[in-house]
Amino acid sequence: MFEYLKLIQKTIIDLENYNFNKYLITITCLTVLLSLGILFSVYYLFFDFFFETSNFQSQYSLINKIYNSYLFYLITLTVKILLGFTIFGLIMVPVGTLITGIFADKIFDIINKKNIKKYKFKRKHDALYLSLRFSIFCALRTTFINILILPLYFFIPIGNLFIFIFVNGYFISKEFLGNFLIQFHDKYYVNNFYSMRSTELYFLGCVIAFLYTIPLVNFFIPFISNVLFSNIILGNKIKIK
Repeated sequence: MFEYLKLIQKTIIDLENYNFNKYLITITCLTVLLSLGILFSVYYLFFDFFFETSNFQSQYSLINKIYNSYLFYLITLTVKILLGFTIFGLIMVPVGTLITGIFADKIFDIINKKNIKKYKFKRKHDALYLSLRFSIFCALRTTFINILILPLYFFIPIGNLFIFIFVNGYFISKEFLGNFLIQFHDKYYVNNFYSMRSTELYFLGCVIAFLYTIPLVNFFIPFISNVLFSNIILGNKIKIK
C-alpha cells in the first residue's frame, strides 16, 4: 500500500509541471467533446423515443392518466438520469483508452526527460501508429464486453457499480499500460510486464474505473492516467523477460 501511495504522490507532483498545461487542456477538452458527443448520439438513437411519455398510449383511460401523471414523469426522469450515468461511465472507459493512445508518447517523453535515470529502450519508428492501433482495438473490445454484460448494469441495483469497477478495472489496467509499452516492445513483453505487476495494476485500474463514475472528475482521468502509467513504467524495478 505504501508503494501505491508513493506512486500517486509522485503523480500529483508531476501534474504541477508547467510542461503539462497544454496537454491537460487538450486532453480534457477532447475527452469532454468525444464522450458527450457519443453519449447524446447513443441516447437519441436508441433511447429518446422510448422515454417520450407522450408515446405511451392505452385504450384504458386509467392507464393514460398514469402515463400523464407527475409521478410517472418523475419515475421516467429518474430512470433517464440513472441510465445516462451508466451509459456515460461505459463510454468514458473506451474514450479514455483512445485519448491515452494519442498522447501517450508526449506525456511519457516529458516525464522521462525529468528523470535522472532515462528509459533505456528505444521507441519504434511507427510508435504512434502502434499505440493508436492498440488503443482502438482495446476500446472496441471493452465496448463489446460492456454491451454483453449491459443487462447486469440495469438489473442488479448497487451491485452494478461494483461490476463496472471490477470488470473495467481489469481492461483499464492492461490498456493504459499497453498504450505506452507497445511503443517500445512487443505484446509478449507487455503481457509479461502486466503479469509481474498484475495485483498493483489491477488495483490502480479499479481506482480509475471508480473515478470514471464521478461527474466532472472523470473528464480529467485520461490525462492523470497518462502521467500515472508513465511513472509506473519509468519507476519499474522488476526485471521483465
